[in-house]
Amino acid sequence: MPDHVSTGKKRMKSFARTPPRLHWVFSRSPLFFFTCCTYRRRPTLARAEIHAALIDFANRAHGDFGITVARCVILPDHIHLFVAGPDDFNLGKWVGTLKRFLGRAIATDKSQDPIWQRGFFDHLLRSEESYAQKWDYVRENPVRAQLVEKVEDWPYAGEFVAIYGDSISGKLLLLNPKDLGVTCTPRRAERDGYRFG
Repeated sequence: MPDHVSTGKKRMKSFARTPPRLHWVFSRSPLFFFTCCTYRRRPTLARAEIHAALIDFANRAHGDFGITVARCVILPDHIHLFVAGPDDFNLGKWVGTLKRFLGRAIATDKSQDPIWQRGFFDHLLRSEESYAQKWDYVRENPVRAQLVEKVEDWPYAGEFVAIYGDSISGKLLLLNPKDLGVTCTPRRAERDGYRFG
């Protein structure tokens, strides 16, 4: 009787790691949308020091590793981010690092409870239309949650990197203000014409 387990492992090694045509669907430097929630949805995130820590993290990620945070919305109990990385980008590891980094800014009490819920929700964006729709929905969250009356009144949202669609190739293109010598902070970005909110 054949050993199906060992035979299966041998067969699996002969297949490519990703199906052959996925490079047509998933372009280089894919853009991810993801959401992380605090443990038991505790309202610990919507604070200036968390926003400042995220800006610092985004600038470091881009400068040191070529990982680009495009847009973000920080709500009291969860955070939404749009992020793109190089071909070898590991979203799971990066989100873990982000959680640890922001966790240092969040940790103010002596609770033994974790700061974050385990895991995160992520979605791969395939087009400019998908990106625009997701951003429009996400940036309205503070209004839907009745935290502010208008989107532009929420101080913990912003655009770090402008992303545009290339109508010829259909690919998303990143224009990073930091590449232009601009440090992304809310006041500086607004003054220089980059949108926050």
